Amino acid sequence: MGTCSIKITRRYDAAPDEVWAALRNLERWLAPPAGVAVAREQVGRLLELDWRPEGEPPSVVRLELRPEGARTVVVVEHAQIEATRGMGYMRSWMRVVERFEAAL
Repeated sequence: MGTCSIKITRRYDAAPDEVWAALRNLERWLAPPAGVAVAREQVGRLLELDWRPEGEPPSVVRLELRPEGARTVVVVEHAQIEATRGMGYMRSWMRVVERFEAAL
């Protein structure tokens, strides 16, 4: 069985520290399922999640911030997704990004 990845890039008219504060509040916009934990964090720059919901093969979610002038770029990448789950995750991540934007 193959795997796939999802990558979503957004630009926000907000300072990186403001975007990071919103991003780091996972419960507010992501509501991670059981089996998801922070694996690595570089404050203000990177948050990596070990994604292991029950009944799914493990995968990895990376949330990266980059300053771009007065704006902040956020890249959400979910890698090593079981291919049969890819389209479902694409829809889910689009909804999650909308919730994040509302929280920002």
